[in-house]
Amino acid sequence: MNYFLSQNKLKHELKVKSITLHGLDDKLSKAIRKKAAEENKSLNKVIKQLLAKALGLEKDITESRRKEFECFLGSWSKDDLEEFNNNTKDLNTVDEDDWK
Repeated sequence: MNYFLSQNKLKHELKVKSITLHGLDDKLSKAIRKKAAEENKSLNKVIKQLLAKALGLEKDITESRRKEFECFLGSWSKDDLEEFNNNTKDLNTVDEDDWK
């Protein structure tokens, strides 16, 4: 097989599949658009996530991310927060000399 044919075959095998949905009712369409707007995501991304979750192919991203960082959640006391804020308060100040 020559190089050109093998590259075309590879492109065909790696081609991403597309699905077109017809006849979505207004209620479903509005719900998807609302979710996309609320999450600041594209319609395509939201639909893919909804399908994957509905089919059990993808865990809820929020939940899996939460579990990933669970050991850090709620671990700061009020004293820890106060210490952090005191140690970083100068980061909120712009030194005009730095911009001359």
